[in-house]
Amino acid sequence: YPQKLWRVARGLVQKHAAHLPSGTGDFIVASALTEEILTPFLPEAARVYRVPNPIDAPRQERVCAEKNNTYVVVGRLSPEKGTDLAARAAGRLGLPLEIIGDGPQADVIRSLNPEAIFSGWLDRAAMFSRLQHARALLFPSRLYETQGLVVSEAAALGIPAIVSDRTAARELIVDQQSGLLFHSGDVESLTEKLSLTEDDARLQQLSERAYADYWANPLTTDRYIDQLLGVYEQVLHHQNNG
Repeated sequence: YPQKLWRVARGLVQKHAAHLPSGTGDFIVASALTEEILTPFLPEAARVYRVPNPIDAPRQERVCAEKNNTYVVVGRLSPEKGTDLAARAAGRLGLPLEIIGDGPQADVIRSLNPEAIFSGWLDRAAMFSRLQHARALLFPSRLYETQGLVVSEAAALGIPAIVSDRTAARELIVDQQSGLLFHSGDVESLTEKLSLTEDDARLQQLSERAYADYWANPLTTDRYIDQLLGVYEQVLHHQNNG
């Protein structure tokens, strides 16, 4: 509740004191999808800069995901997050599923897949530890999402993801190469893509490519700071020459 109050207060300040969005010419977004959705609501002359959020993932050897068995979902257990889809798809195929998180839909999801492991919320270190034992990450959100950081966190370990094609996280994988896309909200589509990862050779290829792609351009804090400073320099340049 205090967090909600803070968000309401922040929104009022942004609207009435900072005059967002009409009184601002420069905006930072975390993904191409965010830019696509927001652009119609921004001033016509708005300048939009894309700066992905960082993750804290120390480099280590690739996890041999193809030797793991358990599929993992991370997030709030509520309808918009789509964990019910993951529970149903894994249950249909008889695949082990670990659900990291909690929320109002927990009992419903348990009824959909009684065999799933419910780990509740874990701290960052524990979550990374669990991801290292994953065969693949499921990202079934029905929301657009802003970026989908857990997909990058998994890729940094070599864990490929099966991602809803409605989310910004679709930008973090190459379909059929470093991960798999399924039709958002479609349990049949998710089940089909999930079944493809039962093949060890294919899963290894996805894992190797996910790991290589992430570390070719990692989302480090240093990179994030450099990108932010670059944006600030451009904004100041426009203001000083506007």
